[in-house]
Amino acid sequence: SVSVRQRPGIPAVVIMPTPQPNVIFVPGAGTPTSTTVTARVFDSVGNTVEDGTLVTFTADAGTLTPSNATTVNGVAQSTLASTPDTGRFSVKASARVPGQQTPAEGSTTVMFAVNVTAISVSATPDTIVGDGQSTAQITATFTGSIPDVTRVLISTDRGFIGTAGQRSLRVPVVSNSMQATFIS
Repeated sequence: SVSVRQRPGIPAVVIMPTPQPNVIFVPGAGTPTSTTVTARVFDSVGNTVEDGTLVTFTADAGTLTPSNATTVNGVAQSTLASTPDTGRFSVKASARVPGQQTPAEGSTTVMFAVNVTAISVSATPDTIVGDGQSTAQITATFTGSIPDVTRVLISTDRGFIGTAGQRSLRVPVVSNSMQATFIS
């Protein structure tokens, strides 16, 4: 009788299930402010990779702890804590072994939220000439609880926000409102 142990191949597939919860609050807006992200790593034929395979986690926003983890039974995890940015953000995991040229990668999304029930937006002046120089002050006032320094994304598909050439900008909230300059 002969025993043969088949070792899994190099990382080829990373699956990241939707974290639970996948909506977390910005600091000061409520709880929870963190969630666990999971990467399940497989070789090209569906075997879980060997224990100790390095997985690197990255995110568009927030803080990941740890940012590098190793697999146990093909699974690596990290905790994502929110930052003052609001919105939907991508979390990615890449797995590779020494000598592997291209890592296996996967991703999921997490939202950073606030307790806002309504937003009132106004522009002063409310009419400007489309000459590339005229400006209007955009003010958004939030109903509900939004901590100071929370950054809210404001964007436009015409003209610019903040400076010429800029279509979007993250603006900090102060006293439940934010302001930005629109350039025609």
